[in-house]
Amino acid sequence: MLRSITVCIVLLLLQAHLSTQDMVSYVTRSRRSVAGDSDVKEKPIIRSLHITSDIKYRYATTLVYSRVVNPSDQAGEAVFYVILPETAFISEFLMEVKDEVYKAHVKKKDEAKTEYDEAVQAGQSAGHVVLDTRDSNQFIVTVNIEAHGKVTFNLTYEQLLARNLGVYTNTININPQQIVEDMSVTVNIEDPFPIKDLEVFELQVSNNSMTNKPNLLAIIEENNPNHKSVVWSPTPEEQRSGDIAGLSCQFVVKYDVDRKGKEQQMILVNEGYFVHFFAPENLHPLRKHVVFVLDYSYSMRGRKREQLEEAMFKILSELNSKDCFSIVTFHGYVEAWSPTSIYSSAPRPADQPVLDGSFVIEATPTNIAAAHSYLKNYTDLGSTNIMAGLRTGLQLITVGFYFWDNYKGPPQPLIVFLTDGQPNVEVTDPNTIVNLTKSLNINNCPIFSLAFGDDADFNFLRKLSLSNHAFARKIYEAADASDQLNNFYKSISSPLLSNITFTYTPEQVDYSSRTKNNFQVFFNGSEITVAGKINNKIKDKEPIGVLSAQLPNGIRLYPIFVNCMPMSVKPATKSFGQLEKMWAYLMIQQLLDKADSLDESDEINKTKEKALELALKYSFVTPLTSLVVVRPNETESAVDPTQIKPAGEIKPHKVIMPRRGRGRGRPKQSPLTTKGTTVGAFDTTTPIPDGTFSEGVKNIGWDHVAWLYPVLVKAKDFENYTGISIRVMGMEYYLGLNQTDLPFGACRVNGEAGHCRHIQYCALNVFRDDVTAYAPYQCTINESFLGVCCPKSLTDPSFT
Repeated sequence: MLRSITVCIVLLLLQAHLSTQDMVSYVTRSRRSVAGDSDVKEKPIIRSLHITSDIKYRYATTLVYSRVVNPSDQAGEAVFYVILPETAFISEFLMEVKDEVYKAHVKKKDEAKTEYDEAVQAGQSAGHVVLDTRDSNQFIVTVNIEAHGKVTFNLTYEQLLARNLGVYTNTININPQQIVEDMSVTVNIEDPFPIKDLEVFELQVSNNSMTNKPNLLAIIEENNPNHKSVVWSPTPEEQRSGDIAGLSCQFVVKYDVDRKGKEQQMILVNEGYFVHFFAPENLHPLRKHVVFVLDYSYSMRGRKREQLEEAMFKILSELNSKDCFSIVTFHGYVEAWSPTSIYSSAPRPADQPVLDGSFVIEATPTNIAAAHSYLKNYTDLGSTNIMAGLRTGLQLITVGFYFWDNYKGPPQPLIVFLTDGQPNVEVTDPNTIVNLTKSLNINNCPIFSLAFGDDADFNFLRKLSLSNHAFARKIYEAADASDQLNNFYKSISSPLLSNITFTYTPEQVDYSSRTKNNFQVFFNGSEITVAGKINNKIKDKEPIGVLSAQLPNGIRLYPIFVNCMPMSVKPATKSFGQLEKMWAYLMIQQLLDKADSLDESDEINKTKEKALELALKYSFVTPLTSLVVVRPNETESAVDPTQIKPAGEIKPHKVIMPRRGRGRGRPKQSPLTTKGTTVGAFDTTTPIPDGTFSEGVKNIGWDHVAWLYPVLVKAKDFENYTGISIRVMGMEYYLGLNQTDLPFGACRVNGEAGHCRHIQYCALNVFRDDVTAYAPYQCTINESFLGVCCPKSLTDPSFT
């Protein structure tokens, strides 16, 4: 019974990486809390888990399909559990129960909550998905299944893959936590440039350490140099070899593209949008001055401090000989180190040194060894004075500017700020620290923040970095923490360009639609992406602007011109093209970042309003939007066709959606008449399949109806029957080709009783060639779909 269905959808605020034990215990508690019995003998079984990630032009759309059955004689709870990448947006969620598909809708937070509350008060099954912060990444759906029942889940999420250390990484979290008979992961990669360095790594099964060993069970298929696939289908035995309780792991695919012999920038143009990728290589790095501002408070004692020292030894050893560095340690007070003296904010004798050029240290082997010795032997530990540490670091950046001006020209300043706690000395309010730091940062120095462990306030550190031209990262307390620190530094260790500006020709590019076009610094192995709308048709090789950037030998201008068109024009969805979705994703991400970095409430609200508008239009779950799914009343019928399927399988269903009003906004359509009407404009000369037809009234199949078949040929995309419209005798209808074969009311035709059915289930030979012969059989389903009054003699053998 549908009345027994209970739907509960929750998006939890958790860390990006959870231990296997945390995940298993949470799901177990969920099951027990609903079932009310910790001794349930037969828990729901995951029959199928298919994950398909399609990467086109570095934009990944990932579908997670799961089929769950309840083998018990009693109702039980099924849990659909997905961990999302930090930068991903959920774009669709479908759930099938008893051959009906429930589709969640993205709405403004307060509207979604209101609809959810009203549904609950009315006794309807409902679910509400809220993304409280952008670091939420755990999606849990809990459904009570009747005895021997089944449920199917489809979750789609999307993300633009960032290039880091010379590769794009697609990480897929897999956590059925039981052995699954039918499991597969497929990653399809398409790119205008040839794909190279494609690697699949051994499963990451815990949070203790990362592995770079290859996955020997994954199969890499090369369709052509620009299109490769990865397929991994572990058998139950192979799953047991990882964990007897079932897998809880990460499937990691990395790749890059071959830019040799091509321009270092690529612009894709299609359907009124452009996406500009910029990744120059083979440039001489800029000189840099790196200030390390390190937390040496009491909480950093023990293993964390040892890992920090290990990482700093590697980081300092890899500095370029032309670079300079400074070291600031903070706890209750601040110290700045040089090989000849130590500056301290603690009370000292009158001969306390001042912060001068001696604290801007050249990266010689002798100085690096001395710096490592200083950190290793540091003994003072105390509280956490974050503001003093940042203030001192920025002072040294200013000192460094004078030092370089006098000796070797302008540097690229960088601050690497690490803490494992929260401020508790001097200035303790995070917002005040952000505002003060921003005002002190007169040299526009990027401040990269590292949150070491769970006690660090990552939201504060993220805002601090976004307000100062950089980003924040989490460092997880694990055996490989020193490697995490070292890999982070590698990603920013080689700045190639600074003060980068993309300027596009106003006649060709819509200025108001353009994403961020100014960047403080570009690091080797990364990539800058700019997107927007185009005003006119742009030809291949046509210049559309200029890029300016600071190089070691001065400012350089790069011409911007189109040099690559998309390989296919298939849309990402029914409504939006691939490049348009990429533009929307990038714009929303940048607006949310901007809102988090602003101080004025009016500006914050305006920025969030823009992000909200885009999120609603493109159905992305963001911090400003929610998903809501409501089971309609018993009288609610399917109003929109869709499909819920694993990779390679197409299955028709009817979709249950919230009531949207009569006819979805269309005028009520009257029955067809034959007077003065013709079929809409399409080519009726298109060949149709051969067939043999009896003289009586027979069901011949829609593909033998001459005036229907050309419409489907024109549609071209035979996997996407949803929403195909047809004008028949002056009226517009939809072909419900993915609808379930059900009767929709009694009718009579030529004196014979019948039921109104979708036309594809009762296409009759009597109107094969002449649309006017169809008129007596016409009926309309849900005021939208083209139907046929199908005689009972064709559907009920006992009818006489």
